[in-house]
Amino acid sequence: MPAGPTVTTAANPAAVSVGTSGNQLVASSATRRYLLIQNNGTADLYIAPGNSVTVANAIKLVSGAAYELLSESGMAGFEWTGRTSSGTADTRIITGVA
Repeated sequence: MPAGPTVTTAANPAAVSVGTSGNQLVASSATRRYLLIQNNGTADLYIAPGNSVTVANAIKLVSGAAYELLSESGMAGFEWTGRTSSGTADTRIITGVA
């Protein structure tokens, strides 16, 4: 069985404050094999792959929810952007590389 990805930030997740305009959560990475985005705030967080996110085209993460991507999805290495519809969301990011 092949070894799993090396988690690079599990002990110290990156904190990103996300507001009503699109904020980059992670840049694209050809070596990233794992990505976890958690809404640690009270405002709803909307996330989408790429550099543009709207409430209409996004995945909604309510307070406390998380979105996990593995390399098998083909999307773990994409750039991800987030925003709120109002207020700010305290976001946590954990990544892993092969």
